[in-house]
This record gives sequence, C-alpha cells and structure tokens, in this order.
Amino acid sequence: MDTNQYNLILSAVSISANPHLVPDPATKQKAFTLLSQFKSSDNAAVSAFQLLDHPHPHQYNGLDVTPHMKLYALQCLLSSISQHYSKQPESARQHFKNKILEQIATTTETDKLIHPKLASLLADLTLRDFPQRWPTFFADVQQVRLTSPEHT
Repeated sequence: MDTNQYNLILSAVSISANPHLVPDPATKQKAFTLLSQFKSSDNAAVSAFQLLDHPHPHQYNGLDVTPHMKLYALQCLLSSISQHYSKQPESARQHFKNKILEQIATTTETDKLIHPKLASLLADLTLRDFPQRWPTFFADVQQVRLTSPEHT
C-alpha cells in the first residue's frame, strides 16, 4: 500500500468513525464508497495486514483512529476470505493463516475491540480448511496460546 492509498483509507475510516468531522453528506458517502470498494479489491488482504502491522498509531487530524483502522482491516480480511480465499494457492492460504495466528498472538489486552473479529476470522478459516488443509490447527492454536502476551 503506497502512502497516497494509506492516506485515503485513513481519511475515509476517520470520517466514517467520526461523522462529526465532516458534516457534508456527500463527503461521508464518498468515504463509505471508497471503503466498500477497497474492501472488495483483490489486494485488500495484503493491505489489511499492512494496516494491522503498522508500527505507529493511525492519526488523522490529531485523532487516534487506530482501533477503527484495525477493525476496518479485519473487515477487509473477512471480505477477502469470502471472496478470494478459495481461489488462492496453498502457499497464500498458509501465509494468510499464519498472519491471523500472528495477529492473535500479538494482540494485547488493550485491543479488546479486535478480539471478536480475530476469533471470527479464525473460525472462518477453520471451517474452510480444517481438517483437510489444516491438520495442524489444534497444535498451531495451542502454540499461539502459549506464546501470546496474555499467557506470559
């Protein structure tokens, strides 16, 4: 995701999450449309992982919109699973699962808002891939549980 695309998504998420920022209904609709189109794009999953892995808080006009960006990124991943996941090669599906497990392992108590979305993503992946394409599911989840910050 380039800087321009990041700034467009950041602006649209900020406007959608804080409707009082922009009173103009046309601007709000434009933000909603941009987010909807991006969520359905072929590269939404890659960009969503970049948003989740972003090393700094997501700031827009002095507002911290990090939780909103993380929730939007997870929505993009849910959409990507339903639209593109089954068409992906095995290596891409494995990478996707590993990234979700990594997100679960690194999510802290302060990120309580995203825990249900991560659980939903994991459940969706499990339904699609366990046991045939993910025979190590239980061992992988156990490993995440043992290495997560909440367990230590």
